[in-house]
Amino acid sequence: MQERMAAPDSDDPLARLRALPAHTPSPELDARVLREAQQALAAGAAPRHGLFDLLVYRTLLPTAVAAVVVIYLNWAVQAASRLLS
Repeated sequence: MQERMAAPDSDDPLARLRALPAHTPSPELDARVLREAQQALAAGAAPRHGLFDLLVYRTLLPTAVAAVVVIYLNWAVQAASRLLS
């Protein structure tokens, strides 16, 4: 079991954080997480690369984000030009 180090007598939160001992997970927890991750990958939890995923994540979603950014920038430029006039 790890002992806590004495915190310095200052109000500096970074100094108090540095004084805390390092925390590492137990080997049992590490092995369990690794085993569950391998089971999830083996069960097919990996991302699919079908036509729907291609359409949604590679075309429609990026197009929608780009359109929103262009609309926002257009509005911002118009608002700024109205303020300067």
